[in-house]
Amino acid sequence: MGRASKRDLVLDTAEDLFSRQGFAATGINQITREAGVASMTLYNNFENKDALVAATLERRSIRLLDRVLATVEKSGTDPRARVLAVFDAVDQWVAGELASPGGFSGCIFLKAAQEYEGPSSPARRVALDHKQRIIGFFEQEARRLEVSDPAAIAKSLHLLIDGAVTQAQLFADGESVRRAKDLAELIVDRG
Repeated sequence: MGRASKRDLVLDTAEDLFSRQGFAATGINQITREAGVASMTLYNNFENKDALVAATLERRSIRLLDRVLATVEKSGTDPRARVLAVFDAVDQWVAGELASPGGFSGCIFLKAAQEYEGPSSPARRVALDHKQRIIGFFEQEARRLEVSDPAAIAKSLHLLIDGAVTQAQLFADGESVRRAKDLAELIVDRG
């Protein structure tokens, strides 16, 4: 197995463990053991655990945002449809997670923001950047809708997404994102 493949194996294993157990509860030894790699492999690819956490979050963010944007692009150019398509993408993701053997572990970015305090934390910065990108997308589309306060609309839509994801995790609620989408329609239409 080449170095890139081992790096990906470490990232896959770390993402799974961090999602299920949290960051503090997941040690480097467990990651290397479950990935089937030597500690040296991990440290050849990541300076320390903080670097591994940040890289794991960055890769997860790229994958999730790519998935959301693919759904958004299929919805066309209408800003209202594009906003609502985000909810469809999140609904698909939540449904898949709820149906998985391990169940839905919730939002890894919220976990990171809770476990890593302070602006100097790389993990917290990645988590905040991920959330900011979603808010930024909503604000961009809200501007195209010519609503009175695009920033406030964007934050409200983001609040609905995070609330729906939390509800899905806590209650194994497969309908939470669809209910959030219904509320998003009201917010966008009242703009």
